[in-house]
Amino acid sequence: MASENYKIISLNFQMPGDIKMENLKKANELLEDEMHLLRKRINKLKSTETLQKKKNKRLVQKVRYYRSLLNCVHDDIMVIDRDYKITDVNKAFLVTCGHKREEVIGRFCYKISHGLDKPCNQHGEDCPLVKVFKTGRVHSAWHQHFHSGGWKTWVDIRLSPIVDEKGDTTLVIKSIRDVTELVKAGKSLEESEEKYRRIVAATTY
Repeated sequence: MASENYKIISLNFQMPGDIKMENLKKANELLEDEMHLLRKRINKLKSTETLQKKKNKRLVQKVRYYRSLLNCVHDDIMVIDRDYKITDVNKAFLVTCGHKREEVIGRFCYKISHGLDKPCNQHGEDCPLVKVFKTGRVHSAWHQHFHSGGWKTWVDIRLSPIVDEKGDTTLVIKSIRDVTELVKAGKSLEESEEKYRRIVAATTY
């Protein structure tokens, strides 16, 4: 066989040393800048997470404190929002109305207290809740409330505003006190007075 000669050609394209080092230096500087920004972002996220955990802890403590206050009050307590929905109640209220907590939270106050399908003022009754949200002041009234067992009670209700940092009323605390015996006594007194007037009128003539 005829011998063949092969020439190996070496192609070696090398950048000048000074240009190559300069590029590496710039790349290294850019990398260091990116790493620095990344570390700052990570530290910021850690700080934000730590701050959020502290805020959540304080919020939980405030809720526990707030609820403990509600449960220390002897009157029945409801907390109601602008949509007439119950956001919180105390234990005294649950005992009086005969409901469980999960049966009232998120329900309409007029449904739980009055058995109505619409707000009280749409049934011709005085509704202090509307007045409190409108004026930001305390209002009170006497209402009839319904027990889950089916009977009615007369109650003296007092509604007070809960305001935010801007001073706007966001929630209303409704305190409820049973005055059924007082109403009965008042009616008995009226009946006695009417009976006395009739006796006096009959003996006069």
